[in-house]
Amino acid sequence: MGEAIACLPSFVSVTALNRPSTEPTRSGIAIQSKTAITFPLLKQIVHQISLLSTPCLVISHQKIRGEDCPRDVKLGRCAFFEIYETLESGLILSRRHSRIAENFGNPPTPETFGTGRADACPGAGSFRTTTRLRSMRLSAAVKSLKPSATIAAAARAKALKATGVTVHEFTLGEPDFPTPKNICDAAKAAMDAGHTHYTPATGIPELKKAICAAYQRDYGLSYEPNQVIVANGAKHAIHNVIASLCGPGDEVIIPTPYWVSYSALVELTGATPVLVPTTEESGFCLTPEQFEAAITPNTRLLMLNNPCNPTGAAYPVATLEGLARVAVKHQIPVLADEIYEKLIYGDSEFRCFASFGEDVKNLTIIVSGVSKAYAMTGWRIGWTLAPVELTTAMSNLQSQQTSNPCSISQYAAVEALNGPQESLKEMLVEFTKRRNYVVDRIKAIPGLSFAEPGGAFYVFFNVSSYFGKKLPGGKVAQNSSEFCDALLEVPHVALVSGDDFGAPGYVRLSFATSMEALKAGIDALEEFLKGAGE
Repeated sequence: MGEAIACLPSFVSVTALNRPSTEPTRSGIAIQSKTAITFPLLKQIVHQISLLSTPCLVISHQKIRGEDCPRDVKLGRCAFFEIYETLESGLILSRRHSRIAENFGNPPTPETFGTGRADACPGAGSFRTTTRLRSMRLSAAVKSLKPSATIAAAARAKALKATGVTVHEFTLGEPDFPTPKNICDAAKAAMDAGHTHYTPATGIPELKKAICAAYQRDYGLSYEPNQVIVANGAKHAIHNVIASLCGPGDEVIIPTPYWVSYSALVELTGATPVLVPTTEESGFCLTPEQFEAAITPNTRLLMLNNPCNPTGAAYPVATLEGLARVAVKHQIPVLADEIYEKLIYGDSEFRCFASFGEDVKNLTIIVSGVSKAYAMTGWRIGWTLAPVELTTAMSNLQSQQTSNPCSISQYAAVEALNGPQESLKEMLVEFTKRRNYVVDRIKAIPGLSFAEPGGAFYVFFNVSSYFGKKLPGGKVAQNSSEFCDALLEVPHVALVSGDDFGAPGYVRLSFATSMEALKAGIDALEEFLKGAGE
């Protein structure tokens, strides 16, 4: 430890010791001074120690003296500073001491601080320290995580909008329609009735019954409430499944392109994602032969998204049945992510994976929710339907993760499932118009290709023919990410790179926005690509 901060004055000693219970409860370095210390010296010490990787620094002392000392640190016998190091913003003090941050100004130079002589810090007096170090070391699993690519792309678009630029935003996958009125009214009624407290950890009985009734009504599938878990959105439900089934040494088969969170959630458990590429020519659908070829003795799960984000692929019924037979043959559980089940276009047909027989149902974990079909992304209600043994395990897990999904959202979801379904049909009509418009427009642009989407609200198209060409603005993109950066910078069109979906060369456009926005954005995209040189 001493070598790491040798630039501190010689009268400042730093050691790494186990922290006793009498020391400050905050992790990090605790420096205690029994004599007065000048504020300039304090600033220098803070600056030097902050150069370490230690993320938290706690300083306590009897008194700080000096005319330039902020009032905040004169208020008590002992002052505490909490200093956090961030990659982009340097040091950030706790809000309570935000005024102190303003007083730190420019850091000291090595000439005035690196000599190790007491006279380098006039007025310092006698300074004695004791330290206790406990590093906030991140877990290997978390350190390997990247932010969600779709959320990151939306954040970049939002930041550009904040500067006053008009951005054609096609990144986030959420309906632009308001949540239907009857659903909102049910939420208000729930609040008025006092349903604002804890619920059972895995959901209220009314919602579990409504979910079971919906699957009986829509797909002829019989489930009991003890096979249902209501989660904080479908992403939470997916995590429950993977965390309950998978661990180090296990393999999870994921067809690519895939939703950006799949592989990250698998890796968090210590399991290994096995990515199986699909092609534009196959409609981005995993074949039974590919599935079987990817199975090893370590295979624990198949993750199947139908309809698919990002491609919009709606699996043919025959293909689904073939996948189901392979799963039964090798006894591989299937996580069937069917969150886009109500958004089906043209001749495409949706078939719930669990509907291919009782033997298939016993291996299927259905994941769905109200977000996409009922324009309820912010309400955060998803669910799983699964065999009782797995549901019990996931119930135990969720009870330790969260007290319960939002009580008000649960009552709103009951109305969504049990109430009138006309709004769902109206939204589908509008989505169909948008889908057809975007498909026709993208088809007409030279150099772009795609598999027509049968579901969801995305068009996933290949832009690789524009790689290596000089684009308007002077950039030359070599991959999808660079292409998206150039597209955002010049015509201000925001798409999501296929690199993040396991599909280099492609980009995703969400048509969950108005026809006016789609027209303006695709006009800008087309004009941009016309200006591409050789």
